[in-house]
Order: sequence, then C-alpha cells, then structure tokens
Amino acid sequence: MQTNYRSEAQKKFSGKHFKDYAEKKFETIFRRISPFIQSTPILKSEKLNEFLKCNLLIKAECLQRTGSFKIRGALNKILLSAHEASPKHLVTWSSGNHGTALAEVARMLKIPATVVVPPWIPSEKIHNILSRGADVLSAADGQDIAKLGHEIARDLGALVIPAYDDIAVIEGQATVTREMLSQFSALQPGMTPDAFLYPCGGGSLIAGAALATVDLDIPIIGVEPEAAADIKISLSKNRICKDPKARATICDALRNPRPGKVTFELMKNAVSDILLVDDKRVQTAMGMLFEHLKLVAEPGGAIAVAAVVANPHKFEGKNIVAVVSGGNVSPDTFVSALRMKA
Repeated sequence: MQTNYRSEAQKKFSGKHFKDYAEKKFETIFRRISPFIQSTPILKSEKLNEFLKCNLLIKAECLQRTGSFKIRGALNKILLSAHEASPKHLVTWSSGNHGTALAEVARMLKIPATVVVPPWIPSEKIHNILSRGADVLSAADGQDIAKLGHEIARDLGALVIPAYDDIAVIEGQATVTREMLSQFSALQPGMTPDAFLYPCGGGSLIAGAALATVDLDIPIIGVEPEAAADIKISLSKNRICKDPKARATICDALRNPRPGKVTFELMKNAVSDILLVDDKRVQTAMGMLFEHLKLVAEPGGAIAVAAVVANPHKFEGKNIVAVVSGGNVSPDTFVSALRMKA
C-alpha cells in the first residue's frame, strides 16, 4: 500500500464500502491522537468574502498545538511505533514545523529527540524546537539533511519520523480534511465544497486530503510559491522532479526540493491543479487574515488564501475551504506583511 495508496484503495473499495472503511480507519486515528491535539475551527469573514466575491472558509490549523498541522502526523507515527516497541530516541529532519511537532511529542512521551535542520531555517523555529527539549543539528550549505538524519539515527539506534513521506504521517495529516468535511457540513447543510485548497511543501497535507476524500468528488487544489514549484513540475511531467529555477522564498516551510515518493503517488491521482503564488501575494494574504480574522499566519501557512486573492475570477461565487496550515512566523516577517497590506 506504500505505492499508489489511493489507486489501490479505489480498486479494493467502491461507494459505501470504501466510505465505511474510511470512517472506521479515521475514527481509529482520531481516537489515537485526539487527546493531544486541538480540533481547530473553520472561520469566515463576511467582509473579506464580499471583497473576494466568494464564500471562503478558513481551516485555522495555525491555532493547532505547536502552531501547525504537523503534530497530527508526528503523533500518529510515533504513537503507532510506540505501541509496537517503545523507541529510545527519535530523529527527524525539518525546516521547522515538523521538527517542533516531533520535539513536543517527544517531550510529552519523555523520549530524547534530535532534529536536523537546514542552514536557512528561521531562528524562531530553532527556538521552538530547543525550547521543547530536543537537540538541533544544523546542516551545512548543500548538505543533504535527510541523509544526515539517517546517519544520526543509525548511530543513535533511533526511530526516524519522516516529515512527510510516510503513510502513517500522511494518515495523521488526513485528519485535517476529515475535520473540514464534518465542519463544512455543519456550517453549510446540504452543500458540497467547490474546492479544498492546501499549501504544498513535501506534500503530506494534500496527500492526506487525497486519502480523506477518495470516495468524494471534491476538487483538491495545491498551492506552491512561484520560487519553489517542484510539485507542479513533477505532476506535469508525471515524475518526481526538482524545480530547476528554485530560489529563495518567504515561504520557508514550503522549500522542499522535491515531493516525496509516497506523497507524489497520492497527489498524481487526486490533485486537480497546482497554483503558484508570488511572495507579495502571500504577504497580502497574511495581512488580510490578521485584519479580518485576527489570525497570525506564517507565509507558507497563508499561501492557500493568497491563491484565492491572486485568482479572484477562478473562485468567484464558489464555496472554498482553504487551510491556513501554520502560524510560526517571526515578528519581523509578520510586521513586514502588515506594513505591505497597509
């Protein structure tokens, strides 16, 4: 099931049979992780929606424990592994939010943890990891952080908790979408969303959406920075690729060089479109989220909303749910976004 999970599920199940299977599976995952996470709200602003000319609902994962959705996947993977054999050490590599999530889970379970980070990670995200008791190892420029992480795990006899390319992690992230489905039904009885929008980095959030909606006909749209369009390129070429024109972007959480193997298999059978957004639109969206909903979003967390701002005609008159995936932003970056909005 590690390869083409969605297609295999479609072959094995159909209609009500898969729906019953999915409901039982996600009920089990929710029971496992719910004692440790928040059920984050769906929010909307009538004023913002009048401006955007659509019914935009915001899934506020920036209000999640540790400030991002990442704790869902880390919890699911670690709790599953601990059920089989208690790990003596945890290791991962991360540009920030997954590392923070791992550190928080390790703190709760009293397991030592080490997080390998890229050299360009914001200092605030390093602090978030260290403050939870995990060790941080900064990679050198050009060093492969995944390779370094595996080497450290081997030396320590540690359990590796991947940031995105693992089915247990992806299934944990799928609970975001399962919550969205339930919340949308409560807010808009009898209606179906016209699209779900997700930020795309390594792809675990949108791959989770593929699992959570495999029995539904809801367009799944990913959003990437213009400066890191590896998923869009990979899907267009039907193979995993880097973005040959990749460059620095304000969206530090979305700077993965390429999608994962498992996430790519799920995305290519489920994702309707990948939209690209520039950094200025992202800053505008950050300002709008604060102005209208009083949400603090990091750049990568706000990019799905930025896609609606940048493509008003595409979404006009439609019911859209956009995930604001994280809120771990430095004061300087956030203030800069607010000043641009002003």
